[in-house]
Amino acid sequence: MSIDPRESWFGPKRFGWGWSPRTWEGWACIASYIILSLAGTRLLIDHGHAAGAVIYQALLTIGLILVCIVKGDPPSWHWGGK
Repeated sequence: MSIDPRESWFGPKRFGWGWSPRTWEGWACIASYIILSLAGTRLLIDHGHAAGAVIYQALLTIGLILVCIVKGDPPSWHWGGK
């Protein structure tokens, strides 16, 4: 699935495999992931739900990966360059 690079929130990383935020929407998505991850995990652990925290984190991560797949360029392995 390839979308117009002007519309993609995430571009390929310069080194390695994966995505890097390209637009403000991509950065907002990463910031939301971090905030939800820290706050939700802390809340669940404070209430004695360690297993729930692991499941919560896994679901958040799967959601982030899905957003990267839908709103980003196809991932591939890069060794620098353009």
